[in-house]
Amino acid sequence: MVNRQTIRRKILHLVLSGVLLFSLGAVALLPQPVIAAPIETALSFDGIDNYVDCGNPVTLGETTFEWWMKTPHDWTAFKGIFDLSSGTLYTGLTMMPSEGRFYLRLNSGNRREFYNAPADLSGWHYYVLYIAGSGINDIDNTTLAIDGATLLATSAVKTGAPLAWDKFIIGRSDYGALECTIDEVRIYNRALTATETSYNYNSGQGRAIPYSAEGLVGWWHMNEGSGEVNLRVEDLIPPVVTNLNPALETTVGVATSTISADYSDDLSGIDIATAQIEVNNLDVTESASVTGEGVSYTPPAALANGTYDVRVTVADNLGNSTSQEWSFTVSVVVSGGGFAVAPPPTGEEVITNLFGTEASSSISSSGEILETIEATSEDGTLTLTIAEGTIALDKDDNPLSSLEAEIDTSPPLPPEDTSIIGLAYDFGPDEATFDPPITLTRSYDLNDIPDGVAEEDLVLAWYDEASDRWIELDCTVDTENNTITASIEHFTTFAIIGAIAPIEPALAPAPAAFTPSSLRLSPVEVNIGDEVTISLFVVNTGGKSGSYEITLKIDGVAEATKEVTVSAGFSKEVTFTISKDIAGTYSVDVNGLTDSFTVREEEAAVIPTPPTLPPAEETSSPPPAEETSPPPPTKKINWPVLWGVIGGVVVVGLLIFFLVRREAY
Repeated sequence: MVNRQTIRRKILHLVLSGVLLFSLGAVALLPQPVIAAPIETALSFDGIDNYVDCGNPVTLGETTFEWWMKTPHDWTAFKGIFDLSSGTLYTGLTMMPSEGRFYLRLNSGNRREFYNAPADLSGWHYYVLYIAGSGINDIDNTTLAIDGATLLATSAVKTGAPLAWDKFIIGRSDYGALECTIDEVRIYNRALTATETSYNYNSGQGRAIPYSAEGLVGWWHMNEGSGEVNLRVEDLIPPVVTNLNPALETTVGVATSTISADYSDDLSGIDIATAQIEVNNLDVTESASVTGEGVSYTPPAALANGTYDVRVTVADNLGNSTSQEWSFTVSVVVSGGGFAVAPPPTGEEVITNLFGTEASSSISSSGEILETIEATSEDGTLTLTIAEGTIALDKDDNPLSSLEAEIDTSPPLPPEDTSIIGLAYDFGPDEATFDPPITLTRSYDLNDIPDGVAEEDLVLAWYDEASDRWIELDCTVDTENNTITASIEHFTTFAIIGAIAPIEPALAPAPAAFTPSSLRLSPVEVNIGDEVTISLFVVNTGGKSGSYEITLKIDGVAEATKEVTVSAGFSKEVTFTISKDIAGTYSVDVNGLTDSFTVREEEAAVIPTPPTLPPAEETSSPPPAEETSPPPPTKKINWPVLWGVIGGVVVVGLLIFFLVRREAY
């Protein structure tokens, strides 16, 4: 017969064991706090004068800031988390921990408040701030999320466009310093996806490996523990190689063409010792010129016709390496005892017929002249220079396929009381444009200047078919060498024109009289921030040269003023450019000539973050609302809970068994 006291002890032992197992399982069901790393792996700010000056690692535009932070909950005033711009305009992000409120200002008139943060911010939390862009309306699409949940936000204030960022200060702003501890600060020049933020959050505070380094432009580990320090940006981005020469897959007609490339690295800088250039798998670095900006190699002897493969390799000061490979073709044929360029197989060439001499030169698919073009007329009075790197396009914005220049035997009549000096030249194709402008130099014979025309008053002018008038260019007259030089942006007919003084000296010429005309706006409808070109002609209908002031007014407010000097009987073109950051229709007034243009809203950018709730009305005490959270992660089997349940079942079963046995005795 079993002793009852022994039975009771056994039952008590089993009950306590089951309760212990069940408690362990129940504890596992509770929300687990993020485990804080030791303080020496983060940076502590005292809220008085501690801060970190990180320079200026990011420019104004689409940007994501990501960081871990904890802060005492009893602060009752806004204090700075970070600052973005110099001056006293309070730019950056501030917070008031006691109320869970955050304030983002991108300038005094471009700001937004976020609220409904977690009740207690004294523990570690994961923050993600997304700024949509630099437009005045991009503030509408900014978001702030804590631990994956997007905060509510008030309606944005948009009375001014964001200021350009010129610094990045962590730990304070113009509102003052914030007492806090911050870890793993990262900046991206793009939006993060929900997958990325979920991964980075679930990795936990103190983890230094983000989901992706794409677009990562700044990274601070914040491992110094405490104090006012400068931290190094973690650079994961290799250098960028640009300006390949000869250009990719082009054909050149120069057998000793220089082979070069530029490179740059905005973070840790270029390690010059790693720069290498190979031509057809042969390392020619020792014979090349290597600098911190690029590498250049000139073959010691003429290259034979054929295709050449080039590879440039370079790394930054943190070992991030990149290679750029491209090829070009040399095609040189002998023609008439000299070299002439063979037509490239890709068709990337411009055929020139300048003053009766035919040739061809290389031009890229974007319209860039790949070698300087210089031609002189048969009589030696005109020289045209198109510098290497000039963008030459036709009227449809395609690369020029031809250049022509010939004598215009029947030029349009010059203005009254003026005379064309020497020959006029017609350049084509019509409406071809050049950026930057090309140089045109004309020489003249003093014997061609009629009586009454002063040499120093000669002008170089172009004929505008649309307005049927000659337009005076800004030019330089060299009376010692008898030349006149001007820069031209397009092709048409050009000539030297001189004004003839009145024959009767007793009759004084009429004073200068100016008439603005032909106001043109292009384009008349643009997006926010895009430029509108406003141009007009100023005609001097008087008898003397003079100056005239042109004022551009937008909606009745003066925006710009220019002063032009126009010779008697001539016209001169005046051009303004302007852009606006607020949508709407704007009236234009230029010395009485009127027109208008329209600035339209751009479509809001798609933000790959959790959806933002509709903005609430801006009040001092925002109403509570449900916060938006990302879907919870898939849970794995919780073994402590399972064993706790099993233990409870065993205990209940044993209790029933012994109670039944007890009744049997």
